[in-house]
Amino acid sequence: MVASPDAPDDNATARLVTTLERLPRGAVILRAAGDLDAESAPAFAHSAQRGVSLAAAALVIDLGGIAFIGVAGLVVLREVAAAADRAGLRCWLACCSHPVSRALQVSGLREEFRCSASVQTALDRSETG
Repeated sequence: MVASPDAPDDNATARLVTTLERLPRGAVILRAAGDLDAESAPAFAHSAQRGVSLAAAALVIDLGGIAFIGVAGLVVLREVAAAADRAGLRCWLACCSHPVSRALQVSGLREEFRCSASVQTALDRSETG
């Protein structure tokens, strides 16, 4: 596992914590906890880009620990999904917390993402296409 509080300053690190875990079959799990907003989005984007570069098959973003997501958080999720797609990876949002699920629904962005109730289900689905 690659621990990555990749924030440019202590305040952003306190607001959002990310970790990357590389799995044997080419998948990477990016776990995020805290607030994903304008202040923390750059740190999240940095961690996600690292995840894209480490992954060979899939990037699974575990959002179960997200307490708040703002517009900047939704934007960065779209950018990460697009980067993963350009890299030939399957990108999954997993374990979406209530704030994330609600934001995706209200914004109309839900259909733009592959979503899964669990990290394991996302990993299983990424292997089957």
